[in-house]
Amino acid sequence: MVLQFTCSVALIISTLLIYRQVQYAKDRPKGYDVNRLVYSEGSDDLNRNYDALRDELLRSGQVDKVTRASAFVSNIWNWSMLQDWSGRYPDEQLMVATVDVVENYFNTVGMKLVAGTNFSGNLGADTLCVVLNEAAVRRMRFKDPLGQVITFRKGHRIKVIGVVKDAVMISPFSPAEPAFLRIARVMRGISFTGCRRGRRYMGRWCGWRLSSTSIIRPIHLSIILRMKLMARSSSSRS
Repeated sequence: MVLQFTCSVALIISTLLIYRQVQYAKDRPKGYDVNRLVYSEGSDDLNRNYDALRDELLRSGQVDKVTRASAFVSNIWNWSMLQDWSGRYPDEQLMVATVDVVENYFNTVGMKLVAGTNFSGNLGADTLCVVLNEAAVRRMRFKDPLGQVITFRKGHRIKVIGVVKDAVMISPFSPAEPAFLRIARVMRGISFTGCRRGRRYMGRWCGWRLSSTSIIRPIHLSIILRMKLMARSSSSRS
């Protein structure tokens, strides 16, 4: 009897703990507006014909906004190693999630800027800038992140122009990862990045990572669009 009672209490406590974790993940702020978002993975054809596809989608009257990124809001495909930043401790290393976006990305997915500005739309200037999430600001111990200059490996330097709210990434049960959102370099519908085979850093597989000495390789930018909120017809309500 004592053993059965103990097992019953343990089972009840475990059930309550799991329920609270599920509720936490369900009620946790997402950091973006998930309503009516549609996502499609990139391909050569989509990259090549993106402008025509975007214009056709917007003309359809059923799509509100269209943007592109190297991953969906909740996914992380790329990691980069930082070389230097203001306040860095000696021998300190930091891996950050990196997401390539275009200038209307934040407006489309509903991510809110808490400081600074969005990308300007000037490709030459924007490639020298980066927007951080709040987790990156905390991890790098920035009291005033705007205007800070950060150096990637191989000496690639970028300036912080904005900070966005943390978004749920990878797992709804885990805190947001430090993330850098940088402008994608697009030429004739195809996005390019300098990259080489990644290595395992701090337990994470980095895939392809930025390198100023590597061959320029095309990457596929995924398409993210927000559908319009369509009014229901009287016939559908009846």
